[in-house]
Amino acid sequence: MSIWVVLDRSPETRYQKRYVLPGVVIPGPNKPKNLDSFLFPSFHHLSAIQQEGLKIWDASRNIIYTSNPFLALGTADGPALAYLNGFVGHHGKYGCRLHCGMKGRHKAGCPHYFAAHKKPPDFNVEGCDHPDIDVRNLGTCSTEVYWKDLVYVLLSVTDSQYRQRRLETGISKPSLFLGFQSAHIFGVPTCFGSDIMHLLSLNIPDLLIPLWRGTFECDKDDNKSTWTWAVLVGDVWKEFGMLVEESTSHLPGCFDRPPRNPEKKINSGYKAWEFTLLLYGLCVVFLHGVLPDQYWIHFCKLVRAVRIISQHHITQNELCVAARLFVEFIEEFEDLYYQRRIERIHFMRQSIHALGHYATEVQSKGPLICASQWTMECTIGNLVIEMRQPSKPYENLSQRAFRRAQHNALMSIFPVLDPDYSKPPFPKWSKDIGGGYALLKQQERHRHATTIAEGQVIRLYLQNYHLHSPEFDHFNIDGSFQVIRWARLRLPNGQTSRSLFSTRERRQNARRARNAKLFIEGRVYFAEVQFFFEVLSKASSTSHEPLAMVSFYSNPDHNLLRKSSETFYTCIYQGAAALGVVKATCLQSVVAMVPHLLDNVRRFYMFEKPGLDVANLGDFLRTELEDEEDDN
Repeated sequence: MSIWVVLDRSPETRYQKRYVLPGVVIPGPNKPKNLDSFLFPSFHHLSAIQQEGLKIWDASRNIIYTSNPFLALGTADGPALAYLNGFVGHHGKYGCRLHCGMKGRHKAGCPHYFAAHKKPPDFNVEGCDHPDIDVRNLGTCSTEVYWKDLVYVLLSVTDSQYRQRRLETGISKPSLFLGFQSAHIFGVPTCFGSDIMHLLSLNIPDLLIPLWRGTFECDKDDNKSTWTWAVLVGDVWKEFGMLVEESTSHLPGCFDRPPRNPEKKINSGYKAWEFTLLLYGLCVVFLHGVLPDQYWIHFCKLVRAVRIISQHHITQNELCVAARLFVEFIEEFEDLYYQRRIERIHFMRQSIHALGHYATEVQSKGPLICASQWTMECTIGNLVIEMRQPSKPYENLSQRAFRRAQHNALMSIFPVLDPDYSKPPFPKWSKDIGGGYALLKQQERHRHATTIAEGQVIRLYLQNYHLHSPEFDHFNIDGSFQVIRWARLRLPNGQTSRSLFSTRERRQNARRARNAKLFIEGRVYFAEVQFFFEVLSKASSTSHEPLAMVSFYSNPDHNLLRKSSETFYTCIYQGAAALGVVKATCLQSVVAMVPHLLDNVRRFYMFEKPGLDVANLGDFLRTELEDEEDDN
């Protein structure tokens, strides 16, 4: 099936199901012989209104204006994209989905090409013996070059000539996207985006994890005993699975579905999101000391680059870092795994090569997460859930999509019919404190005493910021403070930060959401929230200042942070020794703190939910260098 996403809406709403427009539902169970025949009606309609214009009434301004819709991007997974762009598949000689012009290589007698940039020694397979390809200077395909190659293929006279020219150009047919008005599309092949979801969450894990387990396809001329990276075998693999399973309670609920035990479930419908949390989150800590050091350091470069490229907001400096790390990962992957050996050329899949294009794709098309396949997969799941009849599933799916389109159109014309139209932004009995923050129940009805240590830091905060506050009257003789606690805080990003005061956080198997990233005076900190509360700044004031009692984690191990490309943030929980009071609005996001042992010391590994704007952990390294300079 296909969907339309309206990019005029902000990323916060454009992916909600009431704004996603179902496009085409193709009946199964077999693949369509001619996909263009299903896409043509809707494509023809869009092309017509691009040319003639679509009159729209703007009720907010009471005017009628003419819109000429612009088709920004067309995306799909790897196999499906070959139907849209008309290129050969990923096993073709020119298998890059962006048609960058890189030639693949294949083994003698094998028809499948692989994206090996470096040429094996004494490699003389005809058409594949070209010199090494510089990953740092991958080409791009312009519309002019595409048209030249397309015309060359279309002028083929015989089938054999067509096959030869298809091999030479990597183009198998004209794209249906050529029918759109040239002024209202980026042009072919520029209009086709990179697939960040399937590649990072399925293709890369499907390559790396089998390599580490030693279950990847081994050529008859190769020997698995030489695979020094194949360490997840036997009891090591079982222990790795147990560690992943035990980490579930330390992953906040807002991280969505946690990864199951891969030792038991990796072949039982392991989901893309589970692979994402496993590979780019938990593997960093659980493979440390298990993978040989050079392989672990190499893997961390991929993790850091993926965390950057998966953000909705990416700075120029971050993009440069991601580009460098992706290139280093590709080059070192060939040196560490492929090793220019013919029998290992099948290690070099197109998914490795595609990483080298991500930075330039972000420059030209914006953050890739904003046009990923996650929306499509969620839409399919939503429609399938709505089906009630087990018979004729494809007919039922088509009807559900048709009704969804009608419903969304009706909600767009009459927004007041939407049940959520007048829904308040925060739950009932919450307290809006501004800036997208809100204190949430549970809340104490009366003041209760804090610990003496907590009372001391509250007194220190009041002395520094609110010297004339009436709250000083609520200190007990022993130094404790009488306070009304709140349990939760809604953050502007939609997450809910809990505190240790929350009843749910004290349950044995609860998924902990009390650890948070804080931004204070230009620096990033990580802390466990004890509770939220409010104070009056002046006796004459009626407004309360929302605060949070937190326990700061220690600074990270700088050597490991530097060695891991700023991915392995491991710190120590300091408890009552590091209590502090901060403004509630300093909390930025909920993070995971996964316990682990390092040199027989219990530490905590921090990682953020993929897709959120990650912390610049390099600040901790720069601060260390500044401290060393001051000491000198």
